[in-house]
Amino acid sequence: MRLLRSFRRLRADRRGTTLIEFAALSPVLLLLIMGAIESAYLWSVRISLEGALNEAARNAKVAMAQTEDQRDAVLRAMVARRMASFVVESGKTLTITTQVFNNIGDSYPEAYDDANHNNSWDLGESFDDRNRNGVRDNATVKPGKFGDLGDVVVLNA
Repeated sequence: MRLLRSFRRLRADRRGTTLIEFAALSPVLLLLIMGAIESAYLWSVRISLEGALNEAARNAKVAMAQTEDQRDAVLRAMVARRMASFVVESGKTLTITTQVFNNIGDSYPEAYDDANHNNSWDLGESFDDRNRNGVRDNATVKPGKFGDLGDVVVLNA
């Protein structure tokens, strides 16, 4: 009987409710805040990398008096310098690849008629042979790192 009275009195006491609610919700709130900070950091890294690549590519493209290897070295050094303040996962490095195309049209795959509706090109399906080589090309890449005047250069990092 005495135990039952103590339990009723404890159940009626509302002191400490806020503390229990805070203890239950604080991990979720903390997780949301940390997620927002991490997302903002990743967004900042991406924007900085895009800016570094744009600036380095612009400088490399206008320095036509240099060889492609010299321009490539300058591009990589500029990007590395701009990205030096960001922490890179141990064992990982920033890799930059370049692809050169004659024009924008060559930088995307040749269109095809998907006769069997499987969302991929299969042998025997017709395609738009832009470069007239008789083979469906995913994209027509030119050899080299930066191409010549008027070429389209795609940088990926």
